[in-house]
Amino acid sequence: MFRQTPLWLLVVLGCAMAVPPLRAQQEAPAEQKAPAQQRTDSPWKLVRNVVYAERPSGELKADLFLQQAPGPHPAVVCIHGGAWRSGVKEQLHFIARRLADEGFVVMCIQYRLAPKHKFPAQVEDCQAAVAWLRKHAARYGVDRDWIAAWGYSAGGHLAALLALSAQGDRTWESELGGQADTGPAQSRKKAPPPWRLQAAVAGGTPADLHTFGDGLAFWLGATPQQNPRVYDLASPRWWVSADDPPVLFYHGTKDLLVRVEQVRDTVADLKKVGAPVQLLEMPERGHIGAALDPRGIRAGLAFLKQQYRRFRQGD
Repeated sequence: MFRQTPLWLLVVLGCAMAVPPLRAQQEAPAEQKAPAQQRTDSPWKLVRNVVYAERPSGELKADLFLQQAPGPHPAVVCIHGGAWRSGVKEQLHFIARRLADEGFVVMCIQYRLAPKHKFPAQVEDCQAAVAWLRKHAARYGVDRDWIAAWGYSAGGHLAALLALSAQGDRTWESELGGQADTGPAQSRKKAPPPWRLQAAVAGGTPADLHTFGDGLAFWLGATPQQNPRVYDLASPRWWVSADDPPVLFYHGTKDLLVRVEQVRDTVADLKKVGAPVQLLEMPERGHIGAALDPRGIRAGLAFLKQQYRRFRQGD
């Protein structure tokens, strides 16, 4: 069992991951440093603050990176980090631009935040985003048959949870009650949920929440001793099944906040059941360092391009 993650460290993570990474902005091309400016020769356009869901607490909005060329195009939902309690949809714009340059439609989303909104609000919002994008695929030039997710830290957790919980013997609807935006529970074999992903990239991912001790009670509403089941349901590792979509995890080996061992264990579980999975470890990188490391971004881009190519070729 790993050491319990102290609450103060989670707060530090929330502050650190709530703003776009400065180093990534410094390394980005000129057009990526100023989000409000659009290159005249850009293959994509940015549409801001599109409402994708409405909750009692207010509207949830997304920034869309849309391809100028006729579709359909593969799509990626980008999910920000911030310890489930902070962060903004612009946080992963620097990744979204790279994806858009490679021909992807990208949707960078808001979601409800803890502690006001407890689990499963965050994952339900992500489900609604994928379902919304699939529903409006024709309007935005999206290949509705292929949608992926990319997230880092808490966003990596949500991307992985989306990817691994949409199939298998245990269904989101039966285990947790699901959410209204995705429609009534149906047999997975007859009708996969509209939020099912075809691939995911998850960086710095909290994959087994039991390893965090009492530090997540602000979000999960209880300690592991008080309610171990909610820690199961919120852990991507718990949902592993043979028919999971391809997932790439990337992680710093010196990450003291989200230990690489629990991701290794999740990858081992996926390999054991024959699910397609890859793990890129970045030696000497901590939690923030791995988020900014160009190797992780390059690997994620290559992975998603390869998965879409295989999908279109029927491999």
